[in-house]
Amino acid sequence: MSTQTTNLDYALKWNPRPSYIPRYILLCVVLSLVSIVLSYWGVTNLTPKFKGVGALYPASVFYALFTYWFGGWGLIASFIGAFIGAGVLPGVQWETALLVAVADIWEPLVPFLLIRFFGPRLGISPLGDNILGSVSNTVIFIVFGAILPPLVSGIWGAWFLVRARGEFWVAVRTWWIGASILLAIFVPPVCRLMAGILRKKDLACHGIWS
Repeated sequence: MSTQTTNLDYALKWNPRPSYIPRYILLCVVLSLVSIVLSYWGVTNLTPKFKGVGALYPASVFYALFTYWFGGWGLIASFIGAFIGAGVLPGVQWETALLVAVADIWEPLVPFLLIRFFGPRLGISPLGDNILGSVSNTVIFIVFGAILPPLVSGIWGAWFLVRARGEFWVAVRTWWIGASILLAIFVPPVCRLMAGILRKKDLACHGIWS
């Protein structure tokens, strides 16, 4: 197993290392269980909330990290966690839980695609360890990793949770601001701390599935 990799080794290739798929399937199972626990804990124990939308939802940070590092498997784990942990287990109707889970995965999916595709061209590490390495990197992450994705997710999620027009925008702001703050504060330092380990151990997906 290679222990020396470069930023160019991490891209949006579909399945560059097919032999690694079994280990990523097992990892996905573990990440899904972790995601379910974190999601359930987040929606049942943290406040404040508005119409079912929590102002602080720490699981969103893990959704982002899982997806940045493990691609499609992280996205699947995030979806399962949101659907079961934040939806079915707390008693949300499964149809609504499904739609809100789709909203949740926009937050990690958008920056993952952008970082893996444009990151090497802009000097941003695909594993996120130099997000704070320069002003331009930081601004790009804040905009495309911490502000815009939660806004899209918030509008989508609030649409299915809140129907009253006035309350709708309050729910969007609650979702958007809380998620943006958490992503901006926690994702960069965790990426910086873990990226070297992930490279050395060759744990992160080089593409979408392997």
